[in-house]
Amino acid sequence: MEMPPPILDCAKVLAYAAVDESVVHVRDNPVYVDGKPLGAVPNLAICKYPIEDEHLLFFCRKEWEVLGCTGCPSLEAAKDRAEREYRGIAARWQSYHHEDEAAVDRQCLEPFCSFCGKSFFELERLIWGKDGAVICDGCVRTLAAALNGSS
Repeated sequence: MEMPPPILDCAKVLAYAAVDESVVHVRDNPVYVDGKPLGAVPNLAICKYPIEDEHLLFFCRKEWEVLGCTGCPSLEAAKDRAEREYRGIAARWQSYHHEDEAAVDRQCLEPFCSFCGKSFFELERLIWGKDGAVICDGCVRTLAAALNGSS
């Protein structure tokens, strides 16, 4: 299973799990996307904003794109919620160990593009890579243009 980036939608990843053939999706999730129940997803992550008490259960695509989430009062409550909808997921959870907790917390509070330095709040979208590298949509477009020779 591929690990998620350390931060998903500006929240620090605490635990993650892949939904494989050992897991049974029991019911549709009460989270809606485009007016329809989300249904089964390939990955789950439990995340937390550093300054909040609530934990978030994220429902993710294979590439860890967050499709929806629900709030839970604790890590254990999030795992219990996931188990009700994905029977067998309890055995699949992996703890996420951050090498530099303080740096990840700072990035959650004030995420910024590693290339242009613009903050999360100035941008349409940030994309997190491995080891905390972050690039914004504008820098991705600039890079693509340079690679295509139309800089």
